[in-house]
Amino acid sequence: MLRVGGRIFSDDVIKRLSETIQKEPCLSRRKLSCLVCEWMDWRNQAGRLQEMSCRKALLELDRRKEINLPKVNRHYAFQKVNKPAEAPPIAEVSCELAELGDVEIIRVTTRFHSKLWRSMLEAHHYLEVGLCGAQLRYLVRSEHYGWIEG
Repeated sequence: MLRVGGRIFSDDVIKRLSETIQKEPCLSRRKLSCLVCEWMDWRNQAGRLQEMSCRKALLELDRRKEINLPKVNRHYAFQKVNKPAEAPPIAEVSCELAELGDVEIIRVTTRFHSKLWRSMLEAHHYLEVGLCGAQLRYLVRSEHYGWIEG
């Protein structure tokens, strides 16, 4: 038995906690604290789960090497995680301007073009992404070669 965060964690609770973490390694720390609160009937006077107190106790158990908490999830439910778009093939062109056919210079103003531009930057620019400040962005498309480096 261990006393942590004003609560006594029995050997059974610690064992159950360790088994749960092993079985479900992707379980968030928040969900884990909710489970522990349910197991221990850890509630405040209003009947709500004492999640934050439990999380502090779980961190202390982790620090004491009694359990191994899952890694912190940096993506939260309210955040939209943008999956990077796959960059289209870009032709390496070495020719006269006339050989390109019609060339279209497109100012990036739509979400589609913005994702396309960003994916091309990530895939082909030596510094990848890391722009700051305002920019005017353009895409260049050739009638014969498709998207080309500008």
